[in-house]
Parts: sequence; C-alpha cells; structure tokens
Amino acid sequence: MAKRASLLNGLNCSLPQMIDRIDKDGDEEVFTPGLWNSLNSILGVGSFDHSNKDKCWEAFHASRSIFATDHRKEIDVLKSRHRSILEALG
Repeated sequence: MAKRASLLNGLNCSLPQMIDRIDKDGDEEVFTPGLWNSLNSILGVGSFDHSNKDKCWEAFHASRSIFATDHRKEIDVLKSRHRSILEALG
C-alpha cells in the first residue's frame, strides 16, 4: 500500500506543475507557467487552477489515456484498502 500511496503522491505533486495554472496567494491570483504545456490535451487547460481544486483530475481521467486509467485504478484501490482498514479498526 505504501508504494501506491507514494506513486499517487508523486503524481499529485508533479502533474500540476506540467501545465499553466493560476494559484491563489491570499487575495491575489498568481500565474505559474507550466513545464510541459503540450500535456494540456490530456491534463485539461486550467485543470489545476485554484478555482478547480475540487475537480482537478476530471479532465485527466476523462482523457482515457493509459496513465489516466491507471491513476484512477490506483486511487480506487487505495481508497478501498483505506476503508477496509477503518472497518477493521471498528
């Protein structure tokens, strides 16, 4: 389970860096240029903007790329195991 969590954490930290995004710094919006904007077609333009934080992975998962499919699968496995652990603990 630790390897899955590490993989997901790595993607969670790195993929938002790949495309342009608008972050929030207090009341101010800050533009951060992406490192690999050609991934917009897979990650979705603006997906990682502060205003989209609750749905930032939707475009990626909808792209149906093999990476997106695996990402979704790993999230589901980790959530399932987390639920099982909580149930076992009562």
